[in-house]
Parts: sequence; C-alpha cells; structure tokens
Amino acid sequence: MVEVLEVVQNDELYDINFTVYDYARVVVNLTNVTEIKLRSAIIGGTVLDLDVTCSVVSAVDGTCKYTVQNGELITIGLYHAELQITYSGGKIITTKRFDIRVVKDLP
Repeated sequence: MVEVLEVVQNDELYDINFTVYDYARVVVNLTNVTEIKLRSAIIGGTVLDLDVTCSVVSAVDGTCKYTVQNGELITIGLYHAELQITYSGGKIITTKRFDIRVVKDLP
C-alpha cells in the first residue's frame, strides 16, 4: 500500500519531514549524501510539479525535511512523489514512491 501525505492547498512555509528507509525498512544513513531531491508529478501529468532540494535534519537517523514555498502544492489532486538521493561518490538512489494529496482548505 502506498503511503499518502495530505496537505492543504495554498498552505506555505511548513515542513514536510521524512525518514528515509531502504526496502527492508532499515533507516538509511545520510552521512555521505550531497543532495536529496523531493520530486513529484500529478497523476496523469507529463512534467514534474516539484523538483526541490531537501535539507538533512539528522544524517545518522536518516531524516530530512522540505519547507513548502509560496506557489507550491496549490493544484488540488493526487501526486506521485519520491526522494532522489545523491551520494558524494555519484551514486543515486530513489526511494519507494509515496503519494501527496492536495486538498482544498475549508471555507
């Protein structure tokens, strides 16, 4: 089952926190990571809606975050998303996909 993160349309400057796991559900050490990208595309879309850089919070605990900026995640819908992790030696791994659901805020 795909994990779904729900966010409210037009909210901004809040953090989305991640813990990175491998496929055996073991925390991934991010010590030698040079870049972590949060990438997402609306389901059925042909372009990325987000291709942004996350900040490492705790390398040994495998945690990182992204602070949502103005104008991001504003279109209501369901997005496929992933983290793309680049290591200092050039190795790139991509996490298991998850979904982001953008919902309309209450009146």
